Amino acid sequence: MDTLLLTWPAIAVQLLVAALGLFVWRRYLSPLADIPGPFVASFSRWWHIRGILIGDQNLQLIQLHEQHSPFVRIAHIRQVYKDQEWKYKAYFIVVPHSWPCYIEKRRD
Repeated sequence: MDTLLLTWPAIAVQLLVAALGLFVWRRYLSPLADIPGPFVASFSRWWHIRGILIGDQNLQLIQLHEQHSPFVRIAHIRQVYKDQEWKYKAYFIVVPHSWPCYIEKRRD
């Protein structure tokens, strides 16, 4: 067990390699990597939290929709849609009825 590296420089290098791997995964290899959005949003949520704290989150989201597309990646695991129509297009949801079909009674 003397090969186990528990010195401070070794721990720092291991943490740096882990952070770099996480960055590469979130930025380039994630299933959401193709969705447009700010660069920082591809690996962090801090820019969005800053917008919430300042109070201009809604203006930032409107600007992002105008700049990129109707659906925008705002964090490494989150995206927002301009309206419900784009949400259905993004998830390939087909809505066959304009009325709630769960009202129909079951017939046995």
